[in-house]
Amino acid sequence: MSNPVLACDLGGTVIKLAIVQAGTVLARSDLPSHSEAGLRPRLSSIADSAHDLSAQADVKLSALAGVSIAIPGIVDHAQGRVRHINGKFLDAPDIDLIEWAHAEFGARAVLENDARAAAIGEWHHGAAQGCDDFVAVTLGTGIGVAAVCGGRVLRGPHGGAGILGGHLTVAIDGRRCSCGRIGCAEAEASTSALTELIQSMGASHDIQALDDVSVDYAKVFTLAESGDPAAIHVRDRSLAVWATLVLDLIHAYDPERVIVGGGIAAAPGILGAFQRALDNDPWSSDCGIDIVLSRLGTDAALLAAPSILAEASA
Repeated sequence: MSNPVLACDLGGTVIKLAIVQAGTVLARSDLPSHSEAGLRPRLSSIADSAHDLSAQADVKLSALAGVSIAIPGIVDHAQGRVRHINGKFLDAPDIDLIEWAHAEFGARAVLENDARAAAIGEWHHGAAQGCDDFVAVTLGTGIGVAAVCGGRVLRGPHGGAGILGGHLTVAIDGRRCSCGRIGCAEAEASTSALTELIQSMGASHDIQALDDVSVDYAKVFTLAESGDPAAIHVRDRSLAVWATLVLDLIHAYDPERVIVGGGIAAAPGILGAFQRALDNDPWSSDCGIDIVLSRLGTDAALLAAPSILAEASA
């Protein structure tokens, strides 16, 4: 059995840490990200939490096989640096996380995009086991995408291959995205854009039930089920955006399977909307593509850590 690893998943809302060995989480903890303040101020808390986890798991940090760091940005995989990041942890490109991990834990480290890490986790331990051609889509605060084609994780020469699906254009006259482009899927239907989407409906709908600073898609779907017209409009439009994106990804990558994860994924009607879009598509409807839910949920990028480290050593 290989040595355990420290897995760090630096989400924009929650930082997840775990000691992982042989497909099992031995110990884990969650920290608030405070990502708007940058990553550097969180490094000491991450290190403290890692030391606590090593005690819980009865694993000495000196015995780690390595550290896997997943982050929501474009990663130069070879150099172990963040090339570009949008809207969160904006100081990350200026931090040498590989050197930080070595200095803090005495271990080698590998850096990976978070959506890609989640896909790797599903590939080895979850809904993509036995499948070498798939796309993973995470619907949450933003929209994360990653692809595996022919048994190879897509990264590309600049680190962006497969992971920018949330910034594919689904509305050329749409909303301006936080990335600066117009009509990105993430700007048209994601939790980060939800409040503005509701407010933009203005006088065309009675949005009183949705006009709440704590509104999320769970509330939207619940209100839609009860017949609220504004919630039905937001739900149906969001389903259409996500279904369009999934179909575009199918056209781009020709997968055998689409794995849908994230906090929104289990909402009623999501997979059905995607399946209907696929059934009505003249190009892919007869390909037998499976559209399934993630099996690993928020643990996907954590459980990927040993595989990411092993690949880097190969």
